Amino acid sequence: MPELRLAGCRPQPLAGYLKALGLVRSLGRQADRQLQARWTNDALELTTMLDADELKRFLLERYVPTPVISPWNGGSGFFPKDNTQAFDAIDASDDVRLQPFKAAMVVARSTLHDLGIVEKPADRDQKLTILRILQATLPDEALDWLEAAVVLTGADEVGFPPLLGSGGNDGRFDIANNYAQAVVTVLDPAAREQSAALLRAALDRDIVPLTAQSMAHFMRDASPVSSPSGDASGLSNPWDLVLAIEGTLMLIAGAARRHGLIAETTMSAPFTARATAAGYGTAVAGERGRAELWMPLWSRWMGVAELETLMREGRAQVGRRAARTGLDFARAAAQLGVDRGIAAFARYALLERAGQSTLAVFAGRFEVRERPAAGAIETLEPSLSRVLGYGAGDCPRAHAQAIRILERAVFGLAQHGRPTDACAVIEALGSVESLLAMSALPAALAGLRPLDRAPALPWLEACDDGSGELAVAAALASLQDRRSAGALPGMRDYLHGTGRDARGRRVYLTRLSGGLQRRADAVTRLAQLHRRRQIDAQRAGRSSTQSYAFGLSCPLPLAVAFAAGGMLDDARIGRLLAGLCLLDFQDAGRWRPSWSGPATAYPAFELLALAWAGTSNRERVDEARDAGKVPRVVLAPRAGWAAKLAAGKADPVLHDALLRLRMARLSPIPRAEDLTVPATAAPRLAAALLLRLSESDRRWIASRLCEPTVVESLQGAA
Repeated sequence: MPELRLAGCRPQPLAGYLKALGLVRSLGRQADRQLQARWTNDALELTTMLDADELKRFLLERYVPTPVISPWNGGSGFFPKDNTQAFDAIDASDDVRLQPFKAAMVVARSTLHDLGIVEKPADRDQKLTILRILQATLPDEALDWLEAAVVLTGADEVGFPPLLGSGGNDGRFDIANNYAQAVVTVLDPAAREQSAALLRAALDRDIVPLTAQSMAHFMRDASPVSSPSGDASGLSNPWDLVLAIEGTLMLIAGAARRHGLIAETTMSAPFTARATAAGYGTAVAGERGRAELWMPLWSRWMGVAELETLMREGRAQVGRRAARTGLDFARAAAQLGVDRGIAAFARYALLERAGQSTLAVFAGRFEVRERPAAGAIETLEPSLSRVLGYGAGDCPRAHAQAIRILERAVFGLAQHGRPTDACAVIEALGSVESLLAMSALPAALAGLRPLDRAPALPWLEACDDGSGELAVAAALASLQDRRSAGALPGMRDYLHGTGRDARGRRVYLTRLSGGLQRRADAVTRLAQLHRRRQIDAQRAGRSSTQSYAFGLSCPLPLAVAFAAGGMLDDARIGRLLAGLCLLDFQDAGRWRPSWSGPATAYPAFELLALAWAGTSNRERVDEARDAGKVPRVVLAPRAGWAAKLAAGKADPVLHDALLRLRMARLSPIPRAEDLTVPATAAPRLAAALLLRLSESDRRWIASRLCEPTVVESLQGAA
């Protein structure tokens, strides 16, 4: 069978995509039931018994246009003030191809006559009555249009799928009336040569003079009219309009509703979603629009019956629910939650950018392929959906802006799946949480609670860009105590101002724990956090004021780099930390950062870290203690050490720490005078000492910076 490539049937603009559907529908139903179609390199390809000339000859001579009438609309051609020129021409024609159109018109006129309706329907009840009667009396050929343009959902409910406006019109543009005008033009036997030229232009992209007729939002994508000359009359190819309307009949809205895929009436059409202002350059927050269309591009050959099933009942799933927003469709495409055979989506946003006129803005092509990093988004549900819904409603402007940035970041992760995209989500998540905690009342009234128990491991794997900033932020964010009734506030509670209620649920508090400065830089905030943590531990009667019981280890060279300053982006560490600390690190222990960097030395920090966390020769020291050879000196931070460092007083802490190390028989080689730390660098030490070092790193510090007194004692005892 010949393979035909139709360069005029392209995914952009919307009319080009719909035209392709309409051509496949018309040919498959009327000319070649074995016809198959697919998309290749942004053009429609067909396998059919017809060659190129036979295909065009069929459309010009034998094609029977589907009856499309909308007698429930003003301007539809059925009322005295309407333009009735096209319907008058159909009435007067003896072309057998127009007989189905005539039959549908007779039923419509009879219905209006029986109801005594002589002017356009004045209210919703009249429209609903007309629709109910037409649904029962129209010929089968005309029912596809009614089901595509209107969704009758109950005894007194009616909905309008966004693709076809409000029941088949776009403002003052009645789609059915304009379709009828285009049908009369292309089937006019007196204008056969002109129709043939227009058909070649529609299918093969030939150049031909256009006619003065608008195609509304089917062609309109950048200006109020489908014309390059601004406010001039709309210009179009009538074959484009005819085939595009035929294409809309593949998207029967009632099918999705009947199958219970989508609860909202206006979203009941397949591959239709609420608009998400993200993923394309002209996206504007709060912009009015009907919806988004995610039109599938299939790469394998499909017959007409299979394609009609896909277009009418195709679905996109996010987890266990149907996709409802543009973001949901992006996530479904990134997690293969769509019907098999779909290679990509052509995305259109139906927006009001020209008064009440709608533009079908092409919002890009979205490839269907698995993006493993995008799977991390699922861990944020259902909190993410609640937050996005809150941001789209009546909320403080600052909240709406932050949530808008979060939505864009999540869309970017679903679209690209790169580590930078995952990091952007984490940063935006931290910003949103901070704002919600600052003004907890609106969030509480909206039923929002802090994100809780979302696993960290998928996000660490998705975010791992090899940067030191991520590794430091993750090590800080993972710090936690044992979960118990007496547990002190966690990192997130100090940073954001959250806590737990009497039932153990996380809630927003009215202020930050310990009075941390919200707008201070990351190092200052961490130093204040460390100071506050030691005060809280002392007040709680803890025998030790060490920082946290658990946490991911930070590689020593990276901890040194953070303590020394100048080698890492502190601001980025703070942003990542604000988001990562919201996650649950309980099962993240097997994650190892891909960071690798040069080893540097900072003796002051390293010795303080040793005094903070314990000896490196733990086994030998324990043996020596049992033998009574080594004093039982617990190496842990003393009360006030973090506070002094945060205040810029490093020298007293260094003297005290070196003394504690000597008492534990880990005599430091450097003296206190050799470890002078400027006052401005002391807060950074307080921040860096929150980091947990591995046992091997602590042993390495002791082997380099301490005299081996413990080993000598043990040898002497032997």
